[in-house]
Amino acid sequence: MSETVLVVASVDDGEADRVLNELHRRGHKAVLLDLSWFPQHARIVGQLGAFGWEGHLATPYTTIRFEDIRSVYHRRCPPFEPASTMNEHERRFAMVENRFALGGILASLPTRWVSHPAAMADAEYKPLQLAIAAQVGLPLPDTWIGNDPERARSFITDQANGTVYKALMHKLVSDQSAVGLIHTNTVDVDEIDQRVRAAPHQFQELIHADHDVRALVTRNGCEAVAVRAHGGKAFLDHRHHYEELRYERIRLDYDLVARSQQLLARLNLASGVFDFAVTSTGETVFYEVNPAGQWAWLEEETGAPMTTLICDALTGATT
Repeated sequence: MSETVLVVASVDDGEADRVLNELHRRGHKAVLLDLSWFPQHARIVGQLGAFGWEGHLATPYTTIRFEDIRSVYHRRCPPFEPASTMNEHERRFAMVENRFALGGILASLPTRWVSHPAAMADAEYKPLQLAIAAQVGLPLPDTWIGNDPERARSFITDQANGTVYKALMHKLVSDQSAVGLIHTNTVDVDEIDQRVRAAPHQFQELIHADHDVRALVTRNGCEAVAVRAHGGKAFLDHRHHYEELRYERIRLDYDLVARSQQLLARLNLASGVFDFAVTSTGETVFYEVNPAGQWAWLEEETGAPMTTLICDALTGATT
């Protein structure tokens, strides 16, 4: 039996690349699975037996028996790629069949997931994670969600420190073939009109942060990095200003880490990338947890051993 760690990610995923290299360094067999290889460049063969699925998964580079898959590191991945000769309806059918066949077989295997795709999908619901974060005692900004313009204006008026708008899920929008990223933006009461009725909007109290913190948290550890703007105060959305940021490895308060781990446990996640804001008075405020957030660039900038945390979670090692 050859125990294997399966890394489900795109071939250019920086986090996956680091994890694969570290697992190989530790002497583990680790294999990349890019979902875009299916079904043209990879295949799956399964026979249902008395104790579950028996068979194998073949990538362009190797073949892995189901019984050998010890754990799975699940990242965001490009979609399946059916043959270009298919028409639109055939491609849609093939995409769904690929998802439910491959995803269903992998989900049925008795393996360790970091993290299970079903749990990751549930955690993407921001109202859910915010509610659980409140229940475990993480400090939160005042938050309102709805599509009633009058109530939205009332919430914004009550925010003495200002208000921001945050998209709940889809951060990318397209307009006449142009794709744009929806950043976190301040919003004034005069901007609220009947367009709010089109979909529920999320408005939050504006946190006047001194700096932000991004932390990779697992059930057994935490590595955190302070993200500061060269000009002083933190940006509303630092994704738009990477070139103006500086980084420092820090240690989060024990109670904050413990509450973050409680949130992971309640969401059935093995790991998560947490975003916090730290005010000038030292208060740390929780923004969100991303089940497949990026952390590789922070390890590059600071040396924080985030790869170690993930590999320990995948192999069951303790540090």
